[in-house]
Amino acid sequence: MRYVIVSVVFIAACAAMASSQTKTITNSDLAAYREKRIAAERELREDYARLGFPSPEVRATRDAQAAKELTELSTRLRNERLDRERREAEIRLAVRSLQPTQTQVVISNGVPIYYYYYPNYGWRYNTRSREYVQPGYFAGGMFIPTGSRTPMQPVFVRPNR
Repeated sequence: MRYVIVSVVFIAACAAMASSQTKTITNSDLAAYREKRIAAERELREDYARLGFPSPEVRATRDAQAAKELTELSTRLRNERLDRERREAEIRLAVRSLQPTQTQVVISNGVPIYYYYYPNYGWRYNTRSREYVQPGYFAGGMFIPTGSRTPMQPVFVRPNR
């Protein structure tokens, strides 16, 4: 029974201490801090003027202008990069469309005939591969060969079905 009474008294004492530590702040308490803050701002403006620094308003407008210029520069550089990447992609696409994507080799009477598929033009026949012609030129009434003397061989031969 004693322990119960002692614990109740202890809890009541703790509650009284906790409630007494709560401080209520009023507007009159804040007025002193407001006056100190206003005095410090006035002193800061006087120090800025005395030392030759721009006022906080001027600094804020300069900072806003610098941020605006930085945003414009960033936007311009981003647009230039996107335009450059778009042009490079168009060039890659144009070059790729000039390259054949498929090749078929048909052997006719022992002679390979090459067919190339171009994406923009369709299937094209390579007349030069029909028979081997030694590269060279005529000069002084005779033929002067140039380049390789071995005829081209097909890379892939499609078997006849």
